[in-house]
Amino acid sequence: MTAQLKKFEKNAKIFSAIYDGDTSKAERLSIRNDVSVLLTNPDMLHLSLLPHHTMWKRFFSHLRYIVIDEVHVYRGVFGSHFANLIQRLERVVRFYNGTPIYICTSATVSDPKDFAEKLIGQPFVAVDQDRSGHSAKDLLFYNPPFVDKTLGIRRGILEEGLKITQIAQFNDTQTLLFVRSRRSVEIMVKKGRETLGEHIIRGYRSGYLASERREIEKGLRNGDIRSVVATNALELGIDIGGIDCVILLGYPGTIASFLQQIGRAGRKTKRSMAIFIPSMDPLDQFILQNPQYILGNTPEQPLINPQNMLILFNQLRCAAYELPFIIGDKFGNLSPSQLQNYLDVLCMKGDLINKDGTYYWIGETYPSGDISIRSISASPFDLLEKIEGKTRKIGEVDSESALWMVHPGAIYLHEGESYLVEDLLLDEHKAILRKGEFPYYTNPKQEQEITIREILDEKKNEKIAFTFGNVMVSSQVIGYEKIDWNTNEVLKTESLALPSSELETQAFCIVLGDKTTEILRQKELWLSDPIDYGKHWTQIRQQVLSRDGHRCSLCGKQEDGSLKLHVHHKKPFRTFSDPEIANNMENLLTLCERCHQRVEQTIRIRSGLSGLGYIFSHLSPLYLMCDTRDIGLFIEPRWKPVGDAPVIMLYDNFPGGIGLAETIFHKYQLILENARMIIEKCGCAAGCPSCVGPVNQEFIDPKIATLALLNEII
Repeated sequence: MTAQLKKFEKNAKIFSAIYDGDTSKAERLSIRNDVSVLLTNPDMLHLSLLPHHTMWKRFFSHLRYIVIDEVHVYRGVFGSHFANLIQRLERVVRFYNGTPIYICTSATVSDPKDFAEKLIGQPFVAVDQDRSGHSAKDLLFYNPPFVDKTLGIRRGILEEGLKITQIAQFNDTQTLLFVRSRRSVEIMVKKGRETLGEHIIRGYRSGYLASERREIEKGLRNGDIRSVVATNALELGIDIGGIDCVILLGYPGTIASFLQQIGRAGRKTKRSMAIFIPSMDPLDQFILQNPQYILGNTPEQPLINPQNMLILFNQLRCAAYELPFIIGDKFGNLSPSQLQNYLDVLCMKGDLINKDGTYYWIGETYPSGDISIRSISASPFDLLEKIEGKTRKIGEVDSESALWMVHPGAIYLHEGESYLVEDLLLDEHKAILRKGEFPYYTNPKQEQEITIREILDEKKNEKIAFTFGNVMVSSQVIGYEKIDWNTNEVLKTESLALPSSELETQAFCIVLGDKTTEILRQKELWLSDPIDYGKHWTQIRQQVLSRDGHRCSLCGKQEDGSLKLHVHHKKPFRTFSDPEIANNMENLLTLCERCHQRVEQTIRIRSGLSGLGYIFSHLSPLYLMCDTRDIGLFIEPRWKPVGDAPVIMLYDNFPGGIGLAETIFHKYQLILENARMIIEKCGCAAGCPSCVGPVNQEFIDPKIATLALLNEII
């Protein structure tokens, strides 16, 4: 891009410049005074240009064209913020009497005209004929071989990706591997350096410092770096030249991302290759079984919700800081009266004051500095490495991820190196880390409680109810597991005392009716009813409590008036034909209610209910253009808020919701039908991670149970 700019400057005799976080103060002054073509990003627009628009008066008053590249990335929370950011830009440009023309570009968006109009709030004309040149590309779909065909267990995609990378390096083929999580990047870099060499493979993801990312981008362009493992942070918008081979380790979540990632290969005229390696996730296996879904469909329509209340309030605070609002103003899709209601709330909060019909900013803070346009939460956490009493910043992590990713005791991975989190300073938004060699990694353990606030829509009959509404989700990281790097064995479980977080959001629910459970019960495919532990159970229970000193065997809490203890079967009661053997003292231990819930979640019997919840939650992102982590899952065989009925709930993992649960509510029939098709086509014997999830066949055939449940409710 830089070379193209210089050529453009020479021919047109105009001054063009890049304005981002790496631009020096001296350069910024020159750019503000002289620039004609400015290349920047949404973050700089949010944090610098708009809040300090008076310093950019010359630029804004002469602004004629606004070009938004890769417009399809503006989806979800980021897209919802960006739609409001454009409205802020419009206010500032109008203030300086500007009337710019918007030009949006994308190679992967469905109905581009409709989406651009939703995002920008102005009419567009679509130019949709492709005249670009294309080099030949081989696209391979490769399913890893089975480790255990009966259980449906295949080789891991990270392991297979490294094997192919090793072959690629032997043939001097520059390779880019896309993975779906930051942790996967670090695991692959760590293991890859053991087999490929330290300087052969590098990582690339959010959280790296800008200087690290620029070094990797340069190494890819000039060929010094031969292989990189990246998240979608390297998917688009960055010039890395032509890559010989791209490997997708797991479906990236959308057709648009799939096409963008494979498009990283073959940017020159030379033949290239792209390889898709699916995980055992049902969504990945669906794509493998139905490649035409990718190759024959147009990319999805991005989902945004600019009117999300928390996003809108934060963006209005920024807008009011930049320019006062006058009664009668509009903002996006808000009518003048709706806007006035929002502004009045901000007055009550002490951010604004209404003086003679004009709303002025009086807040003490600089709002843009405290608001991330890539999340709904507050500012990110700085990751500080502790070295001989001093600290240096090595990266950052968003607020939503901090409690589970950098909790005290967590192992944080960065550029293939391991760091132990020694402290998490919540008020200061900092995590203190110490670099070292650790034979384990960590996995957080969370628990949650959900309250239904309001049902907004419902479709039901005597067998099933599908609902959509507002809920409150309370969650807490209550501990973490130390897991051996080599064997994946859980070495130890540690407890944590971290604050809980509350999430007001929207949810989609499946509630089973009595008729459905009765039909499955008659077929002996329903195992969620209360258990009769035998006529001597009361006496046996008291003996166990006395033996354990009326204390929880896990957390050590003593029974009192407020704490009731449970007696738990280590090996589930249902697996025994003889109650006396099941109730043997060696198979029983005392647990408090909270620890009992944790244990039951770990060894929960794989019923049709949990099988359906597993595949439904893994398949839903296909229709939402989102990541599986954007959706929360809750399964309960007897849930009090719905009259002790079985429930499966999927909720937006964002405050206020961004439309995911609502979209599921309108598409649940299609998702259920495809879920049934995947289970029927899966070659496993009784359920596996590619259909109904990890199984324990001692209890029930979860594949048959899930299919029976689906057949009753579809």
